[in-house]
Amino acid sequence: MRANFANSLAFQPCPLILPSIPALAVRRSTLPLPTELLSLIFLECFYLDLDDPSLECIKPSRTNTPLTLTWVCSHWRQVALSLPLLWTNIALESGSPPSHAAAQLLELYLSRSGDMLPLHFRLDYSKADYEEVNPSNDFSIAEKARREAYSTGMRRLAHILERVRLRWRFLAVSGNVIEALDDFLQSLVLGAPKLSYLLISTDSIDFGEQERVLNLERCPRLQCIVIHCPKLLLDPFTMPNLQHMYSLDLSWSQSQLDALVWLESCPNLEDLSIDFIPTDVFMQSNAFPLTLSHLTQFELELFCNGEDPSSFLDILSFPGLRNFTLKMEGAVQLGPENQWRRVIEFLQRSEGAPLEALELLGTPLNPQEFMEILQMTPGLRKLVFDGILATAEILDRLSGPAALTPSIDSEYEVVDMNSIRIPLCPKLETLELHNYSQPPLALADMALSRCQLSTTAQARVGGELSLDAPCYSTLKNLIFIGDVSPSPSNNPAFQACRDRGLRIIERCFSFQSSLAIRSST
Repeated sequence: MRANFANSLAFQPCPLILPSIPALAVRRSTLPLPTELLSLIFLECFYLDLDDPSLECIKPSRTNTPLTLTWVCSHWRQVALSLPLLWTNIALESGSPPSHAAAQLLELYLSRSGDMLPLHFRLDYSKADYEEVNPSNDFSIAEKARREAYSTGMRRLAHILERVRLRWRFLAVSGNVIEALDDFLQSLVLGAPKLSYLLISTDSIDFGEQERVLNLERCPRLQCIVIHCPKLLLDPFTMPNLQHMYSLDLSWSQSQLDALVWLESCPNLEDLSIDFIPTDVFMQSNAFPLTLSHLTQFELELFCNGEDPSSFLDILSFPGLRNFTLKMEGAVQLGPENQWRRVIEFLQRSEGAPLEALELLGTPLNPQEFMEILQMTPGLRKLVFDGILATAEILDRLSGPAALTPSIDSEYEVVDMNSIRIPLCPKLETLELHNYSQPPLALADMALSRCQLSTTAQARVGGELSLDAPCYSTLKNLIFIGDVSPSPSNNPAFQACRDRGLRIIERCFSFQSSLAIRSST
């Protein structure tokens, strides 16, 4: 019903709506929709519950719904204006500085949203035409005027939102520089008691900018926070108890100490993502591990500039961890005897973590250390790593046991249980290799040995069914990432794998290239 109704002429842009009004008026006079039904249709089609942050807010426009609903007829106008819920999700974005017209439109929506309902805002002016003015006055008067217009426009929007801060539930604000967001930060200091989702982002990384402090002491219901700004730090003196927080995303962070303050303030986190750009390494000898028992998703990206920022792992313990991603870029100084055991020791501290997905890219791991990690993670269903680590020994240890591979003619195999060698990662279903350039034959043999293994395969020992026989999952996906020529998947050795149902995917993208692009912006 939603799709058919939304495709009617009434929801097309203004030039298509006006010619259709007489016809719609005739229909209404003959077959009027009950007010309750029309209200339900409006809410189903045009209201989004933003408990899911991935959903988009409504973009206010004089040619978009719900404003255009008020043009069709008096009945529709009456119904649309009687539903304040329609006017509570608002998104403003532009490649130009915030205009006075945008502020007026924001005021209109707020005036129709009632006095009590929670409000959702997504303001994105990060791509606006803005030029940072150099103190040397090398910029023209016109460029300085654009900068002033940008600052004035952002300040105007912040003051409008500040009047309704007690109703904020969802607030996502993106600007060019942190200075443009000062008034929004001040509103958070005053308090937003209903706020559950907060995003603060800047489009540029200016290492010369002055740091700002984020005070969330009066925002007790926050559940999800996204900070994409290197110069915004959590106030270490207030240390809010964000006990409802389940998701935290810190990008472009320069301070490991600030990240630790965040973690200590969010004891019930379930999902954590941190991206450190060049940063001072925080070292604390004999520190007790910071334990987050509920954390299941952890992604850590590090840009290394000679030191080893992965020491951040040394004071963490996540015993409930299911998905772990570590990406590194740059030169790392290794320890004694060229060892690098950060991940191994982190997994040892998180003893019993039921890891199901592991992604290690750009790390200085050697094959022996990588082998030790795989021995510690028997429950992996997805494994992602650099192709250089796919040595013959690693692939041999990942190979499935031929003794337990069911034959075509028999449901069970009669085997000697003592002769079965348990492979690494017996539950592996997806294997992703980045920049794999090794000879493909060993990889093809390993993949073939893991194809069509029954997840409930059992063995008969001496004619008797053995319930103690280990179970192995079928390898379903083999993914190659990176621009490697010739492509390894084109080797004829993989044809037998395809015949057994293995899905082989290629993508011309790698973690290293993505970081190189990102670090240059």
